[in-house]
Amino acid sequence: MREALANCLVNADYYGRCGLVVLKTPECIELANPGGFRVDVDKALAGGVSDPRNATMAKMFSLVEIGERAGSGLPKIVDGWRACGLPQPIITESFGPDRTVLVLPLETRRQKPAAKTGRITHEKEQAVIGFLASEGSAKTGEVAAALDLGLSRTREVLSGMVAKGIVVSEGTGRARAYRLPTAD
Repeated sequence: MREALANCLVNADYYGRCGLVVLKTPECIELANPGGFRVDVDKALAGGVSDPRNATMAKMFSLVEIGERAGSGLPKIVDGWRACGLPQPIITESFGPDRTVLVLPLETRRQKPAAKTGRITHEKEQAVIGFLASEGSAKTGEVAAALDLGLSRTREVLSGMVAKGIVVSEGTGRARAYRLPTAD
């Protein structure tokens, strides 16, 4: 958590239109800062690339032994979170205004017995994939309407699909949309 907050502070664009926001809910901790990634997200997750937006602040944190400027911040956050038995953190980037959001899930979702929900969940996931393949991207309400599901069940299915890497979420709150990942 300390690494995530330091990373958020060091990489915020303090000249941007939005402020830095840390929001804790029973489900997650969400850290959002103005500004986009300065390096490719996949490279940042792999580690080894350091390009802090606020180098002086990064130096101050390193003097109190928080952060190393070795490009290991995001891998440490992800590894630490998973070592605690928590789901993979989710990183999203939105533009206009530029904003980076790190969502740290606080609990694993309790799964219903697989015999009852496995097949049904798989069918819902396939329906979401088909819908997103035809639409490109969609918000939770649009997916819910297309699949004739309630909003809470749709959110549950979409969150599971994001955690599995089947779909990608972009934006936050009501502006959050889901799409299929692009092939690189």
